[in-house]
Amino acid sequence: MGNSDRFSMVLKNKIYTDKKEAGTALVGICRSKKIPEGGF
Repeated sequence: MGNSDRFSMVLKNKIYTDKKEAGTALVGICRSKKIPEGGF
């Protein structure tokens, strides 16, 4: 299916090409979200 070494992800209108940076950004976004009391 092509070159599996390539990676890109868009989070909040920013393109990440490094998996570690993208993961850190994704975790930060998830942590900043408010979860209503009682869950989803």
